[in-house]
Amino acid sequence: MMAVADAETELLDVVDKFNNVLRQELRGVVHRHGLLHRAVHVVVFNSTEQLLLQRRSAMKKLGPNCWDLSCAEHLMVGESYAKAALRGLHEELNINKPECDLQLWEPMLQLMDYPEVDVKDNEFIAMFATLYDGEVIEDKVEVAETRWCTIEELQVEMKQSPDSFTPWFRKDYDKLNLESIIEQLKMKRARTPVLV
Repeated sequence: MMAVADAETELLDVVDKFNNVLRQELRGVVHRHGLLHRAVHVVVFNSTEQLLLQRRSAMKKLGPNCWDLSCAEHLMVGESYAKAALRGLHEELNINKPECDLQLWEPMLQLMDYPEVDVKDNEFIAMFATLYDGEVIEDKVEVAETRWCTIEELQVEMKQSPDSFTPWFRKDYDKLNLESIIEQLKMKRARTPVLV
C-alpha cells in the first residue's frame, strides 16, 4: 500500500475566531468546509546563515513539488504550537531538538483558498525559528528534497519564479525579516551557556 502524504482522516482541533478549541474534526472535513484550525511554520538556519528549504513531495495535495519553508505542520489534537514545531522537524526532516530557539510571532489567522483541490485552509499559524547544523534526512513521503540557500539566493528566486514556492511560504516571506531572525538566533546562541 502506498503511503499518503496528506491523511484526510487525521483528527484536528477546530477553533473559534479567538483560537479556542471547539471540537475535533477530520482533516478532510476541516479543509472542505474551511473550518478554523491550527498550524505551525518553522524556519531553520545553519551557522553559515543559510536557510533550509524543503521541496514538497509530489504526493502532497497542496503545493506538490513546490519549495516550502523548512517545516509546516498541523497541530495534533491537544498539542501545543511548540510541540508541533518539534514534532514536524523530527517527522519531516529527522531534526531532533529539545526546543526551537525563537517564537517569531504568536498565532495569526491566515485564510487561504485552493478551489482547484477543494481546500479552504483557514489556520491560526505560529512561526518559529531555530539554528541547526546537523544532518537532515527527509521523510520521502512528505519531502522530495531539501537544500540550504542564502537569503540573497532566496530573494532572487522569489522574484524570478515565485510560483515554484508554496503560496503560504510567499505570504510568510513577505512578513519575515530573515536578516533580523539570523541576528536574533546568533544572539541567543551567544547567551546560551556551553555544557562541558
